[in-house]
Amino acid sequence: MKINFKFIFAMSQRRRPLAESAFCRVDRHCGCGRVLEVHLGALTLRFDRGSLRALQRTLTDALEALDREVEEGALLLDVHHAPPRGQA
Repeated sequence: MKINFKFIFAMSQRRRPLAESAFCRVDRHCGCGRVLEVHLGALTLRFDRGSLRALQRTLTDALEALDREVEEGALLLDVHHAPPRGQA
């Protein structure tokens, strides 16, 4: 029996898109099925399902904390906001 290694390699390199937006894309790596790839422009991060869930929870917590700060008026000074020209 002859084994077609090119076919096996090609199948192991396939990715199945799970979600996509203008900013990022998430693919399932079909070689093993356990690896999820998050593409952010030229950056690709690989996660297992549990790690990706943990990242989701952490980002959700951060956004909720930011929303609370905005609601409470705690973000009155935005350090990244440039003042109008001519003012220091």
